[in-house]
Amino acid sequence: MRAFAFGVVSAFLWSACASAAAMSEDRDRCLANDPDVSLAGCAAVLQTPSATRGQRIEAYLATGVAYLRKGDFDRALIDLDQAISLEPGLAQAYYVRGAVYIMRRSYDKAIADFDHLIALNPADGVAYYNRGTARIGVGAYDGAIQDFDRAVAINPRDVESISNRGAAFALQGNFERALDNYDQVLQIDPKNAPTLANRCLAGAVLGRLDQALSDCNAALSLQPEEVSTLTSRALTYLKLRNPGAAVADYEAALLRAPKQASAVYGRGLARLMSGDRSGGDADIRAAMAIDPTVEKRFEGYGIKAN
Repeated sequence: MRAFAFGVVSAFLWSACASAAAMSEDRDRCLANDPDVSLAGCAAVLQTPSATRGQRIEAYLATGVAYLRKGDFDRALIDLDQAISLEPGLAQAYYVRGAVYIMRRSYDKAIADFDHLIALNPADGVAYYNRGTARIGVGAYDGAIQDFDRAVAINPRDVESISNRGAAFALQGNFERALDNYDQVLQIDPKNAPTLANRCLAGAVLGRLDQALSDCNAALSLQPEEVSTLTSRALTYLKLRNPGAAVADYEAALLRAPKQASAVYGRGLARLMSGDRSGGDADIRAAMAIDPTVEKRFEGYGIKAN
């Protein structure tokens, strides 16, 4: 997700409402990148009786950003709502609040905030990208693809929008179209590790196994411990009928994410393939207990338990 620069908040509000001489030490701390320093400085600004409306808006916005950086999404929303109540047209607050909603998986609320931003500026490619990301979250893949199309029309080298458009196609089961988008990203950025990993998965599903293995190896050389890439390479090994290598990758993934249903289920399939019926059946039962949809997902990849 891409929404805003954390270190940049609405300095224009301050300068519009107070002279440069009024830029105090508290305000400097309020705008600091360190969230704890920022929170202390913003609290001091907000506790100052003489603080202007513009200073309070800026402090609430900066506080929301600081809480977002700390992962305290509920507190972030309280302060962002305060900023918007004081200045309903403050676009930055909608960006940050939309980002918080995405992180909280409150996708409908995120969509509403990015709808508002797009209404304000129909040429805002970042807003289209973020709304597309939120639409993926609610399963509105066609709408997400349309948003990514608009973002790419505004910026043809927007690799994040192109990559997410590929992900939306993959979630629809259209791995050919997904692959086309991943190819576009890698023409622009050949060392984009997440896209190499996504192309590995799409290639594995489509049976282009040598290229898939090459893509996963390249992605892991850039991000050696990425769980999703390890599971994609393990899937490739399953399709290559190399259960030993598949088990090794699934177990490496499970060291980092012990309850990753795809890794548990895939390891079960690999164990069945190698003749370990009891171990394979146990893994498949455990995976289905974690995520009952995992079996259907693997069937979509072209692999069924025997």
